[in-house]
Amino acid sequence: SFASICPDGSFAHATFDAQGTAEIENGEPFFDSENDPVFEHAAMHRPSQKAFFISYEGWVYPVALNGMPEVGERWKLQGEDQEAAAWRPGGWQLAAYHERTDRLFVLMHEGGIWTHKQAGEEVWVFDATSHERLERVPLEHHSHSMTVSQDDQPLLFALTETAMVQVYDATSFEHKGTKEGIGISPYVLYTFGE
Repeated sequence: SFASICPDGSFAHATFDAQGTAEIENGEPFFDSENDPVFEHAAMHRPSQKAFFISYEGWVYPVALNGMPEVGERWKLQGEDQEAAAWRPGGWQLAAYHERTDRLFVLMHEGGIWTHKQAGEEVWVFDATSHERLERVPLEHHSHSMTVSQDDQPLLFALTETAMVQVYDATSFEHKGTKEGIGISPYVLYTFGE
């Protein structure tokens, strides 16, 4: 089976039997695709079947991916903080989830409406259950993609628009180093292992 986001802001879930016959189930819209779409690159953790879809304005939609996707109650990255209201999520692969610590990492920048392609100046770290912001990690170089390793001592990798990877300890948030010249305009990062 697989699930796909539809233009109306809903999920479609397709299931195939052994003969290849498909059955499609359509869900209800959960976001406004015209005024506040979600980024297509969700923070996902396949073993726990969890995903976090983030909208351009900073709404987080937790989704359980066991069969037909079930969307949980949304919450706002900026919370009630007036200073944080000027910040938006942005980039390409802008979020990652570390399952063992239940932490959500999101690239954020200071900007207005429809600045969703702008690279992140900081990584904001959240407790994915309480929605509390735990840390703001200033990046040495603005980054458009990021990921987090899934081990007990996780590392955060942030990819710049100039093909440079910055590495941070994902617990202490100490900058561990930078590697330049990793390719020609890379956009997506993956870590291996659970």
